Amino acid sequence: MGGRTLRGSCVRTGIITVAATIIIVPTASGCRRASSAGPRSSAATPTTGAGVDGPAGLIVTALAPPPTADDPIVIELGAPVAPATLVAGESVLVLEDRDVDPGGAFAPVAVEVAVGAGGRSVRVAPVRPLRPGHEVRVVLTRSVRGVDGVPLRTSDASAPISFAASIPDAVFEGRFTIAAPEVDASPEGAPSPRGATGAFAVVDVQPPLHARVPSPDVIRVRLSRPVDPASLRGPGHRDATIGVFQDADDIPGGPLVALPGTASLEEDGRAILIALDAPPIPEREVLIALSSRLAAAGARPGDAGLVRGAVSQPASLGAVLSGAVFESAFVPIARPSTTLASHGSTAPTDPPAPSPRTMAATAASGDGVPDPEEFTYERSGTDRWHVDFEVRSRAFSTDRYYHGLRSRSGRTIADRLVHQRVMHKILETASLKYRRTADGRRRSGSYAISFSPTRPSRGSPGWSYSRMAVGGSLDGETIGVAYYDEGNRWREDNGDSDLGVFSRGIYGRYSRLRTRLRSADRPFVDGSYRLGDGSRTDDSRFRAVHKALDDWGHAVGVVLAHEVGHSVGLDHSDRSSNIMSSWSTSWELSDRDIDFTSAAHRLLRSNLGVQ
Repeated sequence: MGGRTLRGSCVRTGIITVAATIIIVPTASGCRRASSAGPRSSAATPTTGAGVDGPAGLIVTALAPPPTADDPIVIELGAPVAPATLVAGESVLVLEDRDVDPGGAFAPVAVEVAVGAGGRSVRVAPVRPLRPGHEVRVVLTRSVRGVDGVPLRTSDASAPISFAASIPDAVFEGRFTIAAPEVDASPEGAPSPRGATGAFAVVDVQPPLHARVPSPDVIRVRLSRPVDPASLRGPGHRDATIGVFQDADDIPGGPLVALPGTASLEEDGRAILIALDAPPIPEREVLIALSSRLAAAGARPGDAGLVRGAVSQPASLGAVLSGAVFESAFVPIARPSTTLASHGSTAPTDPPAPSPRTMAATAASGDGVPDPEEFTYERSGTDRWHVDFEVRSRAFSTDRYYHGLRSRSGRTIADRLVHQRVMHKILETASLKYRRTADGRRRSGSYAISFSPTRPSRGSPGWSYSRMAVGGSLDGETIGVAYYDEGNRWREDNGDSDLGVFSRGIYGRYSRLRTRLRSADRPFVDGSYRLGDGSRTDDSRFRAVHKALDDWGHAVGVVLAHEVGHSVGLDHSDRSSNIMSSWSTSWELSDRDIDFTSAAHRLLRSNLGVQ
């Protein structure tokens, strides 16, 4: 957990970083707290690029991300730079995330570097356009020197250095993501993307058995403009621009297998017909991906290719389809089978329905929707924690969208119910980790701490009660930051923009619903549906929705328990597979049995007390 000190309060914070696995780097030690009374404040004035007492050597004062994918990156410096020390790929590096998911693998981007008038600004121009939705990191090393020969030093304008192992002399890192061009694509009209010329988008995807699909093994993809046939390369081609994949098993979010087939165009060129070599397995999710290398007919050199558009799910298949920018999913239904009837004729029969059974989770039992408001503060005797979902409510809604747990409008009844269920699961998980009941109440041996999503009617955070904000993203990697309070001597306010639980980047093993939430999912989340009430497809969708929301809620709840742990006096543990571990994986965030170590429990008994 990368530590940092906030000037004025001199405290350590816990930062969880996420990559292919979630890496929690230990905080620095030896920071002493100011002894003055009163609440902790994170609003300490940060140092400026020039420093408190004026310029001191060569530093980066600001990095201006490019407004579009074709524009250069501008880096502002506090002193003139020696142009000869700016070497692209050596002292100046630009790296781009290989996919749109947070963290992961970064690849270098070839760039050209130029120095502005006066030597205090540097223009870094990628030789190809940066890909929208992919995080970009700009790294400068101490090989960059000023005209006085003094090497570049770190500054407050830098993000935490994330490539220290591969670029050991890195002293500055800037991060940004190019926004995807906005496209207004009507079924028959051309899109009007901002910042891209000649771009086009998918309008609709019609899976097998759709009325407009010519045969049961064909997928029809409609686009806003005709497609250049030369760019059309179907599934199985070594340089495919279209890919079709299916879950390898019945568990949503698991490994995928590629489905081979061919692709062709309808007569007007506005619809792609993907003919699979074999029918997809019923009731296993199928994902369709299209690459940005797919071009519009008549496109000129330099024009943008396919853009994400309004009907795409967040792209996640960049590792299996180069340049994947559009993604859609569907679950194929089981086709009626035929059996020999007693009179020698054939008669269709429905596939046998699974026997009804009750799932363990309240959410799946049909007993109603759990209410987060049932988590309340005890009148006295507990460390009261306001888990604040409101301060970043819009960001938390966007987080659900990234995990497939929000419809495109975000305004359906299913959206509201999933929001309630996720909040309840987060609070339930944190309460259980502190040995309270699943609805947050005390029981024998529980710690004297209570969680509630409702702000106390009196007092303010940091004075009368503690607070932990939930939602949003800090820098694309950090998923949790909290004050460290040795001995739990203070009430903490982890509610500022750079503190709290950043749920957008938190993923357990099954935390993403691949087929996005839709209004038709209401019966699956309002408590009225039981397994066996509908078809196998209905049961499969019911399981998929609840598996994703329960898993994400649990993963966020574990991070919440971790960050609250820092604020009640727990540091990191060197042991793996525990809540305060400095190393965690998505598997561990999904592990219902993950717990504090025995040493942490002893500290909790001392710092919180036992009821």
